[in-house]
Amino acid sequence: GVRFLVHDHTKILFRFFYALNILFSSTFGFIYLSEPIRLRFECFLFDFRYILLTRCVGIATIHAAQLIIFVLSIERLFSSIFPAYFERHSSKRLVMVFALIATIGCCTNTMLALSDDFRLFHGRKVALLNENQPENRERFEDLMTHVAFANCFSLVLLCFDLYLNFLRKATSNQTLAVSYQRTENRRIVLTLLPLELTQTLLLLFTSVALVVHGKVVINPTPIEHQLFLELVTPTTFMPLVQSYFIKHSIKK
Repeated sequence: GVRFLVHDHTKILFRFFYALNILFSSTFGFIYLSEPIRLRFECFLFDFRYILLTRCVGIATIHAAQLIIFVLSIERLFSSIFPAYFERHSSKRLVMVFALIATIGCCTNTMLALSDDFRLFHGRKVALLNENQPENRERFEDLMTHVAFANCFSLVLLCFDLYLNFLRKATSNQTLAVSYQRTENRRIVLTLLPLELTQTLLLLFTSVALVVHGKVVINPTPIEHQLFLELVTPTTFMPLVQSYFIKHSIKK
């Protein structure tokens, strides 16, 4: 839950973060449960629209969750630099609208890139659950690059938050509200920083593994490439990682 948080803004953003992770894990859970059934029986071909409405939706939600963390990092940075102004000029509706716009915009942009502006929404049959097709390959690679940069930038912001809330000396005349805010900033940074570090390491591991695989294995078959991609992409475990770190943070 969000009871360990104090500010309503942060509670709203964390609820968005939870909801996106639940949708993401549910989508990929459905995919991984249905795939053995397909392979066990008819092993029928997929309509590519099914991939767009399952796997691509899952990718869009994990990107949107990353964007929510980015927004949280900016919010905490602003509250660390201007605590009094942040305390006086806060609006729950504005945060909710901004989170909705960020989520819808991120999901729409991801789906546009993966569906090639919805031109791939037709009844083409494919054998593998692979959203990376020749028609959208360039935009797919651009999307992955942008996500990697956003992840790294969010990590840098959280490190700056860490400096402002832990290493910088607090003023002696701060109000009680500012003191509470500083305490919450520390709690949020200690919760989000391990999540960002884990996600960055997973992204780095996947990238390095794919580069090494491309150098070692020449002209792999589509099924070999797909199996290797699934094995070196542990992003689907992020909801479990998130649950562990948040539970550990609440205990502390």
